[in-house]
Amino acid sequence: MTGEPLPESDRVSRYCRPRQVVNGVPSVHALVLRQGEGHLSVHWLNFFGVEQIGAAIDQDRVRMTTNGFSLSSNGVFAVLEVGEAKARVLAATDSHLRIDHLPLDNDPAHAGVFCGNADALAVAIELAETAARNMTYAGRVTNESSQQRPVSMCRCRK
Repeated sequence: MTGEPLPESDRVSRYCRPRQVVNGVPSVHALVLRQGEGHLSVHWLNFFGVEQIGAAIDQDRVRMTTNGFSLSSNGVFAVLEVGEAKARVLAATDSHLRIDHLPLDNDPAHAGVFCGNADALAVAIELAETAARNMTYAGRVTNESSQQRPVSMCRCRK
């Protein structure tokens, strides 16, 4: 399954369960391609034309809970800029990362991260480093606005 590549300046998010988060930072395990999967599922934040990342994450929360996902306040949404993620993976692995729009019936903003022949763990390390440089957003919030959690510039944990 392939789709149209996402623009370099756009962003995608991935929900990371609490056990995949260390000190508010997504671990490598949250961003590694699992055995038997062709791509890492992410959500294209720019799809609906919302400029504020927090507002786009709010839409992502609604989409996920509507589709039966359970979100935890201890989980986080990791945010990746497409161009930055691709550049980091290329520099570290000498492999080209693809992030394509892969709409689903229940999720028109679904996208996939394809790592080609690159080692999935090496790609996940770079994606986790990229996510650690950005803000993360709480998985579930109790008020009407997105909670944004600053993260330190620490190395990601395996």
